[in-house]
Amino acid sequence: MISIKIEGIFEPEQVRIRKSIDKEDFGRKRLLRADSKFLFRQSAANRKFILMLKNYLLIIVLLFFTEVINAQRTDYEPLKAIGPIPSVITELYTPKYLNATKSIQDDLKRKQRKLENDFHKRNQYFLDELLTSGEILYGDPITNYVQKVVDYLLQNYGETNKNFRVLTVRSPLFNAAATEEGILLVNHGLIAQVENEAQLAFILAHEIIHTEENHSIDGYIQKIKIEKNESSYRNQSSDKKLLALSTYSKAREYEADGEGFKRLYAKTNYDYEEALRLLDVMLYSYLPFDEKPIDPTFLNTPYFRLDSSFFPTTVNSITAYEDYDDSKSTHPNIKARREALEKIISTYPKGGKKWFIVDENAFHNVQELARFENSSNFLRNRNYPEAVYNSFLLLQKHPDNKYLRRNIGMALHTFSTYKNNQNTSFMVDAAKIEGNKHSVYTLFDRLTDKSASILAVHYNFANHKLYPDDPFLKWIFEKSLTELIYFHEITDEDFETEGLEAVEIEEEDTEFEEDMERSGRSGKVSKLRKTKRLQQDQYSYAFVEAFADIDFKSIWDQKIKEFEEHKNQTDYLSWKEKRVFGKKPEGFYKKSYRKKKESVKIEKVVVVTPKLLRFKEKPFKKDEVDIMFEKTDQHLQSIREALPDYLKQVNIESEILDYKMLDETDIDKFNDLMIVKDWMKEYWAHPQPENMVSNSYQVDAFIEKYGTQYIMFTGVISRKSPGVNKFKTLIYGLPFSLFFPPYIPNYALILISPIGNFKHYIYIYDIKNGRTIFQKVDTGSRAELTNQKMHALLYEKIVQAANH
Repeated sequence: MISIKIEGIFEPEQVRIRKSIDKEDFGRKRLLRADSKFLFRQSAANRKFILMLKNYLLIIVLLFFTEVINAQRTDYEPLKAIGPIPSVITELYTPKYLNATKSIQDDLKRKQRKLENDFHKRNQYFLDELLTSGEILYGDPITNYVQKVVDYLLQNYGETNKNFRVLTVRSPLFNAAATEEGILLVNHGLIAQVENEAQLAFILAHEIIHTEENHSIDGYIQKIKIEKNESSYRNQSSDKKLLALSTYSKAREYEADGEGFKRLYAKTNYDYEEALRLLDVMLYSYLPFDEKPIDPTFLNTPYFRLDSSFFPTTVNSITAYEDYDDSKSTHPNIKARREALEKIISTYPKGGKKWFIVDENAFHNVQELARFENSSNFLRNRNYPEAVYNSFLLLQKHPDNKYLRRNIGMALHTFSTYKNNQNTSFMVDAAKIEGNKHSVYTLFDRLTDKSASILAVHYNFANHKLYPDDPFLKWIFEKSLTELIYFHEITDEDFETEGLEAVEIEEEDTEFEEDMERSGRSGKVSKLRKTKRLQQDQYSYAFVEAFADIDFKSIWDQKIKEFEEHKNQTDYLSWKEKRVFGKKPEGFYKKSYRKKKESVKIEKVVVVTPKLLRFKEKPFKKDEVDIMFEKTDQHLQSIREALPDYLKQVNIESEILDYKMLDETDIDKFNDLMIVKDWMKEYWAHPQPENMVSNSYQVDAFIEKYGTQYIMFTGVISRKSPGVNKFKTLIYGLPFSLFFPPYIPNYALILISPIGNFKHYIYIYDIKNGRTIFQKVDTGSRAELTNQKMHALLYEKIVQAANH
């Protein structure tokens, strides 16, 4: 069993456990040998006592063995939030904004007060968007452990008016952030990479200082001053402004490093050197959590062997420059940070040498949880090579883990649909990838559309055979097989059902020719045909071994039969014609054709987090906008209150899942929102409905719980144009109206009406079958979008959806 690699002198945990077992076992055996004579001389009572002692030692050994066995995970359930929902998530935007403005000092100048007020408006809005994005976790083992490290750091810190609370972010990126209120946001990607608790503690100390010193608000104000050409920035070039902003941001990073060490980290017993070592971890954080050469056979199955030529013979070397050009960056480069921190540490006497203080076992546990989470995080973000390589690394310790194999199977299937659709431009070029994961990127790059589909079929069939009682694994295998057959228009004639003996055909191979003659004409023709076909079609023997499996062959035959029936339809178009070339069946644009579509009767729908955004452009700056935060909040609240009644009027039962309508005890609904939001975001990211939504295996439980497979998403985006447009109207419209008086009423209307536009939409999705069943989008002039108009449009769309 391969354990997690820990840098330094510490042994991997599994090695330590193994040694402890060996010591216990050795001691137990020696005790038994010593007692073999002693037992004959003791009383019955003593013999009974020693037997109990030996049984006790045996139980201890068995418990140790059980711990080792349990160290290998056979499955994994993604993390969920636990406990009361934090009020910062459920509270409406306006109260949070008003509460934040209380920190603005009364004696500040009016201009400064306005800047701070604007900061709180923006900060609270975008923080609220993050907290209700479905990406946040609380109360889970990772979050709780990080919170304990924060609490430990703060024990000797002193007075603070901030209530520091940790929330973890379901992101594979190496990052952490802090808000003005004291919320520490820590990514799963960071937990997966740091080597020990001491390194984590230094990161948290750094973020705490950012909050304590109000770096966010100061940075925002400085940015506005630079943009507005105030004081010393007046009339400077854009490059000089960018440099000034970069320099200011770097100063705050140096301060967070230095003060974080002095005021927090140095007061602990953590190893000072780990603060410096963390910078090395950051330098290589763009790489996976471990560097292992890929095994070219790891995607092989009992019925399929992937050609090793799909993998590169060598991988790109790792560069990781620490002295990169940071002149236009908000953070100093690693070398500069290291030198600054070394100077500070050198002034301190040698401190503690501990890597772990709070809980070493908990650290290793949550780190592995974060790594497992990243297998899904990469998949949700459509980073399929990263998802496969991350899962490959974890499978070294957890072979045949169902969760990891399922993620690889979904990555292969969804990638194959993108490859078939000739739409893989969103993926990073393999040539730009460093380290061993370059092998996986190269594999994905070299796979043809057909080979990608064949690989997906084989791997997902192997998963189905490994876990035959899992209906989802069978479903995804059938999806992969359908993709192969329908897109590539496969028939039984395209693949051989019997193998071909390994024979090399030479022009003057008389022995082979004689063998052909002896075998008879039919045998000779058959072998030559098969040999020729192998030379012409490298895929023709891809399923020879799989066809010997009754389960595979029966599903294959059923899919081929369904495809032949589908192909015989009068308006048949191939999947390639429809998906790649966008062709429509003949008569598609006729009303008679549209009526053929099956109508869907919606009896119940789950409404997911209605959205509303009102913003206005800044005068003379079209690229800059101001969000009308408070008005947005007010109108959104009115939609939340009206939606259930509108749906009831058209006989549609509804349930609203919205963070702002939860109380602290609605933990299950919070987790349900995370599942359905994951589904929606990934579904939107996919350009075709046949692309796999990675958390589809969680959908059945959601449907059963809410009694419907339909979810509804609705919202409004409203843009108000600034007075600059009216200024142009005034300049050019006035002379024109003087020469053409009939234009005067229209001219006056433009001047008194708000300029802009809006977009009002409603979508209803079938999350069981992965399709959009209703969508309606209205656009118009913003002058038309009163609150009453907005509600009228919403009700009109709901009526249309009910009659769909």
